[in-house]
Amino acid sequence: MTDRLHILLPPDEKERYRAIAEAEGMNLSDWVRMTVREAANRYGGDPRLRTPEDLGRFFEASDRAHGPDPEAEPDWDEHLRLLARGKAAGEGEAG
Repeated sequence: MTDRLHILLPPDEKERYRAIAEAEGMNLSDWVRMTVREAANRYGGDPRLRTPEDLGRFFEASDRAHGPDPEAEPDWDEHLRLLARGKAAGEGEAG
């Protein structure tokens, strides 16, 4: 089931969003849905990656937020310590 969300925008703002969506190969409705979903996920939304597209959007958003800097890769030993600490605390378990 789907529902509609009616958003009032000035014409120039709507055109700006439409142009951005087009540049990303999307229609305006899909772009708005994706953008709102990304914003909601920053506030505790469902962060699970369910599709390859979700994973692609995750990496794109991460690159936009932090830059695709291969030199910024954290130390592997630190990764292992964080994983062990999370596992011991029961974090990240499937629910």
